[in-house]
Amino acid sequence: MIKGKLVEAHIFRIVNNEPEFLVLKRSPEEIYPDLWQMVTGSVRPKEKAYETAVREIKEETNLTPVNLWVVPNINSFYLPEDDSVHFVPVFAAEIKGKQAVKISSEHVEYMWVRPAKTSRLS
Repeated sequence: MIKGKLVEAHIFRIVNNEPEFLVLKRSPEEIYPDLWQMVTGSVRPKEKAYETAVREIKEETNLTPVNLWVVPNINSFYLPEDDSVHFVPVFAAEIKGKQAVKISSEHVEYMWVRPAKTSRLS
């Protein structure tokens, strides 16, 4: 079975002319515990994927993007519990100003990282 009811949103800001990306650490009580990730979420009935991205960004971080782009990429993953393959549209969301990050209960920690550092998260 193929499903497409999730989205992924990569939040970034520009600091000293360099991009920084927000990553969130999953709670030990959630699916994929302790995983560092971007904002993800499920599309609600009658909701467009880009609307889901904006809503999930607000729910998971309390941030409001000033710009949102569709990334020309579809991520995918396999869920063995129901033998399904999921296709996930990807969005980039720009944050400006000194907005404070307030993470939801799905996460226990966050950090802003520069692209060169993202491969070193553990």
